[in-house]
Amino acid sequence: FDSDKIKALVDKLSIYPVGSFVRLSNKEIAKVISSNPDSPLRPRILILFSSNGNYMPERKVLDLSESNSIHIREPLSLAELGYKYLKKGGR
Repeated sequence: FDSDKIKALVDKLSIYPVGSFVRLSNKEIAKVISSNPDSPLRPRILILFSSNGNYMPERKVLDLSESNSIHIREPLSLAELGYKYLKKGGR
């Protein structure tokens, strides 16, 4: 198979697709901004909410493949995020 096509397929079928929301092991809420084909469980993310639920206006990008201390605890649906988070800007 063509490696470029396989990579594109993996990006689309990632465990944590781009645009999905996740809760991290440190209880922060983040949005997946890019997949990592070499380590599908460790995408690049954008931190949106602190561990106590506060909106983070100074958003931080984190490449989980470069962090040994933080990992994704669980994916979150829009319903699980709830109105509180979405109202504060977690689009």
